[in-house]
Amino acid sequence: MNLANALSTRQRAIAAGAILIVISVGSRDAVARTPYIATSPCTPRVVPKWAPTPQYSVQARRLNLHGTVTLQLLIREDGVPAEVSVYASSGRDELDQSALATLRTWRYEPVMCEESGQPTQGRIRVPITFGR
Repeated sequence: MNLANALSTRQRAIAAGAILIVISVGSRDAVARTPYIATSPCTPRVVPKWAPTPQYSVQARRLNLHGTVTLQLLIREDGVPAEVSVYASSGRDELDQSALATLRTWRYEPVMCEESGQPTQGRIRVPITFGR
């Protein structure tokens, strides 16, 4: 049995340096996935602690607005987002702004360098899909 088959999906994600968060608004309205992005020789360990769901407004749902916005976050050592910006727009300002407002409130466990165990910052990208 090879190593990849022996590891669970979670173990493979951690070994690959990725953590995925799936968030649903209603049944299928918003999905967020949070991969690690290695910055520098240190691999930051970014673990979400509090991640509320972005609001998919009744008006946006009624108008069938949908799309994926990818946000980039710089997470400080204490787990608070220092910077939140649009990396790739959904093409709908209402959806982009909802995602931005919500992700500014997300909190993470203290960010640590996996190699040294020292506090560090981590930069991640979080795609949020609204609708469909």
